[in-house]
Amino acid sequence: MQLTRRALMVGLAASAATVPLAACSPGSRTTASTSGGAGKASGVIKVAAFENAYGAAIYKQVAEAFEKATGAKVELTVSKTIDQELTPQVAAGNFPDVVFMGVGGKTGFTDKFVQNKSLEPLNDILKITNKGETTTVGDKLLPGMVGNLTTNPYDDDRLMLAPTFMAPAGLVYNKTLFKKNGWTLPATWDEFFALGDEFKAKGVSLFTYPTAGYFDTFFFALLSSIGGDDYFKKVMSYEKNIWTG
Repeated sequence: MQLTRRALMVGLAASAATVPLAACSPGSRTTASTSGGAGKASGVIKVAAFENAYGAAIYKQVAEAFEKATGAKVELTVSKTIDQELTPQVAAGNFPDVVFMGVGGKTGFTDKFVQNKSLEPLNDILKITNKGETTTVGDKLLPGMVGNLTTNPYDDDRLMLAPTFMAPAGLVYNKTLFKKNGWTLPATWDEFFALGDEFKAKGVSLFTYPTAGYFDTFFFALLSSIGGDDYFKKVMSYEKNIWTG
């Protein structure tokens, strides 16, 4: 029996209960020999992951659980600068099987794979039912989590990027500053921008954006809410003059 690289990738993603990016080019599938019963493998899968605020321990736990369940070996690399470390490796043709990393980073590492169409579709993962569960991965997702231009960047049915977690993305405000100036929270956009004029008169910014990467989801939702689905698609497709026309 032969197990393809992509099959190994899907298996790891399922056991992780998250969906990483597949950093394999469409023409670079290799095989690993397998032995034993169904779901058992003796191959090696290389996994590279970005170490975020949750730390590296969770990746190690997932890798150990996958090895125990399948018999395969996981070569795991976790780093805060994983994109910088992988860039020269990828340029030399040395690809990991799975890369766990988001889009929108400073180096554009993940985004380049999307632009070059060098990712494997992840649709099969949505059909998987994790061990001990009765619901598929796809059925557990809220409507709209996949099937949009963020997860399906080529505007077709292929799932190329998948969410790994969900969290609310709203606005926070300086309660002390509001109380000091007698301001009340706006309930409409008109009130919001009117308040902005008062802020400006006092030399205070209505809205501050501290750093790239952590507030991106708010802007995606804002674009969709203000312009609608059609406008959002045009923005995500880089339509000419979309920001100025």
